Amino acid sequence: RKLAIKTIEGEIKSLKELAETTENWYGNNDEESKERTRECVQLLRKLANYLSSDNVLGKIQNPEPDAEIITSPPKILPTGFEFEEDMNDEINVDPEFQLILRHLKAIDPMMEILEFEVANTEDEKNEEKRIVLKELVKFLAKFVHHQKYNQNLLMEHLPLFMKIMKNYSNCGVETLLEELFKGNKSLVKQTNQVEKFTKNIISMIKLHKTSDPKSSKLLSSLQ
Repeated sequence: RKLAIKTIEGEIKSLKELAETTENWYGNNDEESKERTRECVQLLRKLANYLSSDNVLGKIQNPEPDAEIITSPPKILPTGFEFEEDMNDEINVDPEFQLILRHLKAIDPMMEILEFEVANTEDEKNEEKRIVLKELVKFLAKFVHHQKYNQNLLMEHLPLFMKIMKNYSNCGVETLLEELFKGNKSLVKQTNQVEKFTKNIISMIKLHKTSDPKSSKLLSSLQ
């Protein structure tokens, strides 16, 4: 465990350094920026892997090369995560590492990147941004999975997640929001937050003139 914590601390530090210079690389198309994007994606994937109880220690002791990221062409970044498949009750999330990552403040640099995205919503949307957001949301969905303290912690950022979902329809934020409320009756009872959340979902349904399965799942998570 000591080795694991030391490894995670180093990766969070690296992610923090990237987050502090978000404006220099995030969504930019030059080769140096794309390299920073790949570094960010690699770190987010490693942190998300630590939350999976079936592979976390093996990943630390026998790390596999991130070939998909390293060898992918600069203009094509990997996506590689389908929330409907990967985030469900059969996923074994390690509660100990949910606690460790919370105490190491792993989400702080992630929130910095999300806040930068929301503050610059007028900028061009591109695949480089989408892949970072998708991997970031993947981590957060596992981070709060059946963990009430982590759910409460991320609840403070609900307006931020709603804005990301509005701007990027295929980043899996719906699954994050579902995990945020799932099994947490105290959150569902927070009338003001739930009302805002429900109004946002309904307005999105009206905007698209249809009620898709993802929107229905979000509303059902409040029951």
